[in-house]
Formats: sequence, C-alpha cells, structure tokens
Amino acid sequence: MPRGTAGEEGSHADRGGHIIRAVDQQPSTIKFACTCTTMLEVPIEQAGTSLQCPHCGRLVDVPSLSDLQSIAEDGTYRVDDYELKDEPERLAKLERTYSRKRVDEHGNELDLREYFKPDEAGIARIAGDDDVLEMVEDGEDAPPKYDPVTGELIRPIGLINEPVKADPTAIPMAMAVINYAGADTTPEITGWRIIPELFKFTNLFVMFLIFCVHIFLQLMMFPLMIGMWLIIPGFLFLVGALVAHYANIVNDVGPDQKDELPRPGRDLNWHDDLWGPFVQFAVAAGICYGGLAFIGKFPPGTRLPFAGTILVIGTIGFPAIFLTTTTSGTFLNLAPDKILRVVGALGVNYLWCVGMWAASAGIYIFSIVATIFALGTLLETPGAGGGSWYTSFPVILGYPALAIGIVLMHGYCWYLGLMYRRHYPAFDWYLQQHHRKFEVVRSKRGYVTMPVSSTPPRAPTDPPADIPVAKAIPAPVPPNRNHA
Repeated sequence: MPRGTAGEEGSHADRGGHIIRAVDQQPSTIKFACTCTTMLEVPIEQAGTSLQCPHCGRLVDVPSLSDLQSIAEDGTYRVDDYELKDEPERLAKLERTYSRKRVDEHGNELDLREYFKPDEAGIARIAGDDDVLEMVEDGEDAPPKYDPVTGELIRPIGLINEPVKADPTAIPMAMAVINYAGADTTPEITGWRIIPELFKFTNLFVMFLIFCVHIFLQLMMFPLMIGMWLIIPGFLFLVGALVAHYANIVNDVGPDQKDELPRPGRDLNWHDDLWGPFVQFAVAAGICYGGLAFIGKFPPGTRLPFAGTILVIGTIGFPAIFLTTTTSGTFLNLAPDKILRVVGALGVNYLWCVGMWAASAGIYIFSIVATIFALGTLLETPGAGGGSWYTSFPVILGYPALAIGIVLMHGYCWYLGLMYRRHYPAFDWYLQQHHRKFEVVRSKRGYVTMPVSSTPPRAPTDPPADIPVAKAIPAPVPPNRNHA
C-alpha cells in the first residue's frame, strides 16, 4: 500500500472507507451487515450486544472488532474451504491407542496402567507381571524394570507393614441401631408397670417439686394468719396449679399417650395447662362432693349419715366423672347415661379405680392436715400448757404421709390415663366420632348422596301410561330402474 501524505502518515482505511489514524486505533463505530444485507452502524460500546434490525426486524448480534473480518457482506460468517490432510499414520495411531493389546508387534509394552486379575479365591488383585512399580518382599528376586519415559532403572522398595487386601464380602456391614416403628421398641405400660416407672429419676423429680410446692404453701399460711392478705392471689394461684397438675397427668397419659409424668405447670398455657385442667378437676369434685357444702342445713343428728352417703356415692362416681371431664373434650358427656357407659366399658377395672382413689385421696388429705397441724406446733409458746390437741401430730408422721400421698395420687392419675387408652372406643362420647347420616354412592358423573334409611331405587315393572310409544316407519321402496 502506498504511504499517504505527511499529514496522514501512519494511517490506513477500514472496510467502510473511513480513515483511521495511528493515534486513534479504536474506531468510534462498528459497521456490519445483517443477514438481510442491510448495513448497520452502531457505536463501539454496543459490541457483543444484540439489537433489532430496522429493515427485517430480526435480532442481530453486534460483532466485536476482531469478528468483523469473519463476516461477509451478506451478513453471514465466512467459512474456510475444507482441506483434506494426508495422514498416512493416523490409522496406525488409532489402532495402537484403542487396541486391547498391551504390547506392540515388537513386544514393547503399550499400556503401563495397573490391571487386576482374580485369584483362586475370586478376589481381584493387581497383576504383578505387568505392574511397573510392583513391590516385592525382602529376599525375592525380581527382573529389572525401567521407566518407560526416562529409561531409569526402577528399584523395588519393600514395605515393612504391607497392608493386607481383604475380601469386600468379608467386611461386616453396619446394622441399624434404632428400629423405627418396631413392635418391641415401645412396650405398652400396664397397671403394674406404673410402680417402677414412678421411681425413675424424671418422675421422682416431678413428685419432689410437688412436695416442695406443698411445703411452700404451708409456709405461706403463716403470713396469712397475721393478716398479710396481699399474698392471697399467689396462694390461690399455687393451689389451682397444684390441682391442675393432676388433671394434666390424666390428659398426658390418656389422649396424648405419654409414658411419663408432665412437669408441673406443663407449658404454662393459661387455658390448656392451668385454668382448663383446674376447672376439669373442680367440676368433677363439685359434682361428687359438692353436697357436703349443705351439711349445715341438716339437723345435727342427720349430718353424719348425710356426709357418709355423699362421700360413698361421690367416691364411687369420681373416677368416671373425672376421666370424662379431663379427656372427653366437652361437659355434655357428663350426662348420666354417658357416665354409666364409661363405668360399663371399664368393667372390673373400675373397681380398681374406685379403690385406688379412696386410698390415695384419703392418705393425701390426711397428710395435708397432719403437716399443717405439725407446723402449727411451731406457733406454740415455750412453757405453755400444751393443751392444744394438734400437738399430738408429730412431724415424723405428717411428712412421710405427705410423700406417700403424693406418690399415690400420681399413680392413680397415671392408671386412669391408661384406662382411657384401653377403653375409650367403647365410651361413645359426644364429639368422639362422626356418624355419617348419608351413604355416598358413586355414579358415572360424580358422587351423589342417598339417605341410609331410604330404600334403593329399582326399575319400574310397568312403563307409565303417558309415555308415547314409538311407531315403526316403513322403509322407502327403491325405484325400479328397468322402467327408466
């Protein structure tokens, strides 16, 4: 190319005829052709992006400066002519590369990789003859081997503690430790198993906390005796939480099917853990023993028989009523027929419930009264006459009885929850199961409902008289083509 003028020295022209000076090697625009042969010119900043051709509307990729020489004037990429290369040794190289032979025609090794051969026991081991880096034992003669690349002599190195290759089938496999949903993982707790379960650490700790609550309540009675009425709300709250705890035991062991005592207060939910269980226990106790509140309305000679009758009847009915209030979900199940059905469903086990309630409640109430009287002796003035009758209740009798009463009450509530597990399908409570009133009948177009009491439809024997009867229409006689 001839050199330009002095002012244009060191410059050249691009494909579009523009003069590009040496001081400005990067043009400001890129000029290229679309596939529809329309010439497009865009700023250089859009190199590598896409735009729409204004003529044909196609999406066109803007080439970079290095790609301009590969684009033809019609917008297509230039393709070099196909040149056939003469490779006479190509077939021999492919055969050497992909052949299964490990040596060539001259006996030289081709594949230096390790390969495995099964031994007498069927275990795959490294074949020693073809292994270049084969290890030998001390004192064993091995043929000299050389590195196939450098030609250096490979000296065998013996290992002192060579690992023994074990048979993979002889390796013991790990077995599952935890059997999910197994029949023997969660054995059912029976009535007799409650006794050892109560003396586990977690259950003993729960009963110990209940014992401490009793002691704290008794200590709160001293400020109440001297007129500190501000602690009455706290005192009543602890009494209500203590009563609710026994209702929570029945609910946890029964419907929730837990095999341990709940912690005092459970989750401290006001409705589900405190107020609701307290109301359930209070309603059951009120129904069974609420009549004792009217004992003052009777003549003195009839008060004792009346109280005895209330205690006997209430003790017999309390297990069924208490089980109903804590687990049935509604007070509608306190109807007499529902209570009798619970008694009938438990059968002979209900006698155990009554006996356990009478023993545990009797010892529990006696121990509370005894410990209160025992603490009352602390208020006696030293040197007094000691004529108070409650001084005959020593501390050594009251507090052991309180511990026994707490254990019996927890065991009784646990046993009542187990009775719910075994017999609740036979209680026939409201809101326990859904009784379908209509039978679902599958049809071709969907589902329809039909009352159970209604008789199934059947085909009529005689057709109705008002249904018109179809008449046969004679077929038309074809024309005779012979007369045409």
